[in-house]
This record gives sequence, structure tokens and C-alpha cells, in this order.
Amino acid sequence: MDIITCHINADFDCLSSMIGVKKLYPSAALVFPGAQEKRLRDFLDIYPVETLRIKDIDPEEIERLIIVDTKRPDRIGPLRDLLAQNRHIKVYIYDHHPFAEGDIRGSLEVVDDVGATSTIITEILKDRKMPVDPMEATMLCLGIYEETGSMRFPSTTDRDLKAVAYLLRRGANLNIISEFIKAEISRAELDLLSELVSSAKSLVIGGIRISICKAEREEYMGDVAHLAHRIIDMEDIDALVLLLSMEGKIVLIGRSRVPEFNVAEFMKGFGGGGHPVAASATLKEEPLELVEERIAERINAVVRPVKVASDIMTKPVITIGSRSTIKESESKMTRYGVNVLPVLKDQSYAGVISRENIEKALFHGFHKSKVIEFMSTDALVVGPDDPIRKVEAMMIEQNQRFMPVVKDGAIIGAITRTDLLRSLYEDFLKRSRIKNKEESHERPSLGRNISSMMRERFPDYINDILKVAGETATEQGYSAFLVGGSVRDLLMGNTNLDIDLVIEGDGIQFARGLAAR
Repeated sequence: MDIITCHINADFDCLSSMIGVKKLYPSAALVFPGAQEKRLRDFLDIYPVETLRIKDIDPEEIERLIIVDTKRPDRIGPLRDLLAQNRHIKVYIYDHHPFAEGDIRGSLEVVDDVGATSTIITEILKDRKMPVDPMEATMLCLGIYEETGSMRFPSTTDRDLKAVAYLLRRGANLNIISEFIKAEISRAELDLLSELVSSAKSLVIGGIRISICKAEREEYMGDVAHLAHRIIDMEDIDALVLLLSMEGKIVLIGRSRVPEFNVAEFMKGFGGGGHPVAASATLKEEPLELVEERIAERINAVVRPVKVASDIMTKPVITIGSRSTIKESESKMTRYGVNVLPVLKDQSYAGVISRENIEKALFHGFHKSKVIEFMSTDALVVGPDDPIRKVEAMMIEQNQRFMPVVKDGAIIGAITRTDLLRSLYEDFLKRSRIKNKEESHERPSLGRNISSMMRERFPDYINDILKVAGETATEQGYSAFLVGGSVRDLLMGNTNLDIDLVIEGDGIQFARGLAAR
């Protein structure tokens, strides 16, 4: 007997992954190890799925346990004991969370760093050209939308978007998805949100703003992780740790927008885990103040130093002495191709002179005047250890194109807007989760349903050919598209029977199949 299961307090990513995996192992039974989230229960009331209860299963009959969306032994409920009792059970794992110490290991491990486990399952079904009906596509989409915050969470990858595009082509119903993936907030959640925000304590470490929010509730609140994203958006902070005491235990929820604070690494100190941008842990109940102190200590230990001015500055810097003439400074700028020169007085930084000021001085005939008479002394400067975030803010707010980096009165480098843009771009690349270095040009198409126009304006034989072409492509696991002038003229109300098809797959094989039909 094969069993497909997930973590306790199951969500849509659990259900959709279980449904998808069952297509890979048709004889397996679906088993929830514990309770489900309310939204999932509401969904199952309308769209029931056949499952077995743990108490109705004979442990001796289980040959293979397939676990989705978790690897943590403490999250599979009573099935943890079953694994301990029966060492001969084969374990297969499908998950999108990175491995952590103490995780269950399996003889088959399909673990990848994407936004949702449903994405991994969708890719497998697509690669194997396994048919996916509209309801299955809808369920898989539900899992991806929920786990990625409708593609808003920073853990979202391009693969999640491509998986959703594929499922939409397979008939996923967005009306059902929007019905259950709502951003509504209950009164109890609103009260909790207000308490969390009012309790917030902010830490600033190396330019990173991190808030610690805490609250207590006697009753179990269910999934409150979405409140973390709301607080980050409301407070415009870089990262957040929620500390919530309820029903005799403490739940920690971490979210981060910056690579310098890896919340998965942070949660390891509390026996938890997750992604670098989203992680959690559960503790035994103890005074929140003590846990809060441990959180602050752990944050200080985990936050990696951010880039500072010395990391991106240009050095050495072309400078000019304060007693040099305007003509000499103009020649130096032209020779080195720069537009700003720091001015030195007795080898110490004194100010800057720009090409604009030099050109004005030359225009008015001040060729032999000294640089010190025309230099600017009110330009902002930074130290080598100032965070890049501070430098960025200063340059943008003051519209300053050239930022001298000064240490003990001496200029040791300079940051230009080009340096800043290069640093921002490098950070963007690091934060992106595109593992395939080759860019994909696939884009999900947006449009309208023109099938009624086709029926009205195309002769029956054309519509028949298009239908057969679509069926042929589906049988071969391809997608077929009507393209070109006929589509344009349909939208414009004209008639055009010059039919062009594009096949996403082996065009020759499709043509042979179509010719045969």
C-alpha cells in the first residue's frame, strides 16, 4: 500500500501537491496527518477529494510513504511514529524547502528551491506529457498562488510563473482560484495585526531594518503568516520576526526582503527552517520577553554585513591641488575623461570642482584663477564604512552625482552613479532565483476568447480543420496556436482565410499526424 501525505495544518500547496503526485502513483491513497487550514476545509466541502483516515490504515500494509511539502518529522503528526516503528517503509519526498538538520531523508528526494511544491509537481507532469484536466490544473494553480502570495512573495521564481501559465493553458479556472485565494482579513486577525504592529521593536544592523513583533492569544489562530507580509508592506522594513504565543506554544515566523538576513539560517537556532526569505519555528511555551532577547541575539549573529562604501568605490581617485589653475584642472579632466575632481589642500580633502564650474570660469576668462576660488565645499561625503543604503539615499535626495569617500581627512575613493547602479544591479541578480542562465522568452499570453468570432466568420470546414489540429497537438503533448493575419482580421471584423498555425513542439511530427487524420 502506498500513502501520499503532507504536513499538519495542511494548506492548498499540500492538497494540490498530493493530487498531482497521485497522478504519478495512481494506486496511492491520500492521507492528511492532521487538521487542515480553514480555507482548505471550505474548498473540500465544495470540491471533495477522496482521502483515508490514519486510524483506518494498517501500518503493516504500508510499503511506501510519499511526503509532499515538508521533510520535518514533527510536521507529519502520527505518521512520524509509523516511520519509527516500520523501518522498511520506502520514503519518497517532494518538497520546495531546503534540507535542514534532522529532516526526514528518502530513497527518492525531489527537492528544489522554487516558490511552491505544486510548481515542482506541475513541471514533472508537463515533462512527462501527462494529461491534466481543468480541475486538476485549478488545484495545482491554487497551491502555487497561495504559496507565492499570488506571485508577490520574494520566494517566487520564474518557474512558478511558467507553471501557472502552463496550467492556465490546461484550463485552470481563475474564478475558483480567486474565490479561495482572497486577501480578506477577519476581525480576529485585524485585532492581532494591530497588537503586533503596536508591539514592534526595531533593530538596525548594518543598515538593515528588522522588526520584532509579539502577541499572545489563548486560542489557536491558524495560519497567520500572511500578516507578516502585511506588516512588512505597512512599515516598509527589510525583515520581520513574529513572536506569537498561543495554546501553550510559541510560533516564530520570519520574513526577509534582503539577502543579508537569511531567515532560514536564523530559524535553525530555534529548531526551525524554511527559505532564506520565509521560515518558521515552534517552541515550547516560555516568557515572551526571554524569547525576544534570544531573537535579538540571534539576529545580531545571523545578519551578514551589508555592502559599505569601500566595497563599491572607485580608487584611486584623480585629484587636483587647490593652488592649481582653472586651465590646469580643465586639461586634467579632459586627459582622464572625468567630470568632477576632488580638491586637495595640504593633501587633505577640501572640496570638489565640476566640469560645469570650470567651463563657466573659462567662459568668463578666469583661466589663471586658482581652483580653490571656484570649488564647492558643501558636497556631501561618506566614510568607507557607511552602508550603501545610506550612500544611495544621500546621492538621490541631494541629486549628487559624485560622492567622495573620506577617511581621517584624506580622500580614499569616490562613488559615482555608475558605481551605485552597478551595485544595485549585482544585488538584483543575487536576489533573483533564476537558476537557468539562458533567458527564456516564453511569456504567458493575455487576451480574450474569440472562439465565437471564429465560429461566426470562418466557414465550417476551416473550423473543423482547426479543431482537428488542436486535437492532434493535444494527443502529441503539444500546444497549437492560430496566428498571423487571420487573427488580426478576426479582431477587426474582416474575413481572412489564410490560416497560419504555430506548434509549440515538433512541427514535422505534428504535420504528419495532422495529415494522417
